Amino acid sequence: MNLYKKLPPELLIHFYQSLMNTIKKGNLKKNTFYELGMIISVAAQRGIQLAD
Repeated sequence: MNLYKKLPPELLIHFYQSLMNTIKKGNLKKNTFYELGMIISVAAQRGIQLAD
């Protein structure tokens, strides 16, 4: 999670959108959801809205 805490907001949002696209395509893996959870957590702590 430390990596995500250091990212600028634009890049954090880009990672979120990339993971959401991966999920929508059906490439579901346990690790994908873990990464998504970390991004959502960091975004919430920093007050960044991720909704499309």
